[in-house]
Amino acid sequence: MKKILLFGLGVVILSSCANTKKITKITDSKNPVMNQNVNGMVSRPLLADLSVDNVRKEITYAAKINISDSDRKANAKQLFLETHNCDFIVDPIYTNTYTDINGKTKEIQIKLTGLPAKYSKITQVDSLPKSIQQYQTLMNPVERVNYVNSIDEGSPTVGVEINLGTKGQQGIQVDFLMKNEKARIYFAAENYNNANPSFTMNFEDSTGSLNSTSGSSVGFGSLALGLMKEISVSNRVKFRGQGGLNLSSYTETGINNNLGSIQSIYRLGFRLGIGADIRLYKNVSLILKAHSNIGAFNIYNKEPIENISFKVKDFKMTGLPNYYLGYGLRFVF
Repeated sequence: MKKILLFGLGVVILSSCANTKKITKITDSKNPVMNQNVNGMVSRPLLADLSVDNVRKEITYAAKINISDSDRKANAKQLFLETHNCDFIVDPIYTNTYTDINGKTKEIQIKLTGLPAKYSKITQVDSLPKSIQQYQTLMNPVERVNYVNSIDEGSPTVGVEINLGTKGQQGIQVDFLMKNEKARIYFAAENYNNANPSFTMNFEDSTGSLNSTSGSSVGFGSLALGLMKEISVSNRVKFRGQGGLNLSSYTETGINNNLGSIQSIYRLGFRLGIGADIRLYKNVSLILKAHSNIGAFNIYNKEPIENISFKVKDFKMTGLPNYYLGYGLRFVF
């Protein structure tokens, strides 16, 4: 257990120094307005003719989910202009499609249709009064603003938990994000120092005779391996479900009779669990969890007397709860 605590302390130190990756791309387009009358001079404005395509074009933009709606719309417009090599979009129509998985938006697609338009002729008007009148009645200022293209922030791939709980539980769990990012693979190791399971069973010798015996164990340890699924319910809270294999080991059982003894028992089975992840600060979370170990079959470390073989029959174990509650800290990096 000292090794587990030392390892956990090392994880805390390393996670505090962990680097996170965040890439932000921003388009900076200035407003093309020329204020040339600030020194008492008035310039004739330029008039542009547009060549408008009479066939509607379209693009589909896979939008980033962590930028604003206005930024997503501006990026879709920019993609249309680049794809169809035009200067303006006449009669644009935006269609947004949202894909939610487990109550959280995972994908946003924007379909933009419109008529591409390009500058065909640029001229200056003949007289100043005419140009001023046309500029005020016909021309509308075209604003181009700054907008965010994307924010790419990688999900933490490794999580480490240090847990305490009922029956003197002390343990550590390490998990890794799968490539498809749909679940995590986890490995857990625990000691239960205050657990006192009792065992009853029969020893069957070669003649078929049964000898009743019993024993107990002060504490036990377990190892678990499986998959963990997380569901985000807010920016700070995630719920989780776990399932996998579990191996529990019971030593110093005190089980013996005239046929022999059993020094240790290993129970292989399944683990099912639920929990909540509450983010406290950056890469540190509070973990609340509950799990149950379901034994499927036993492996006995037997020591027969004078090489007399025997079998274990009618094994029963009592004194342990149906489930274990725990809490701890989680560090991701």
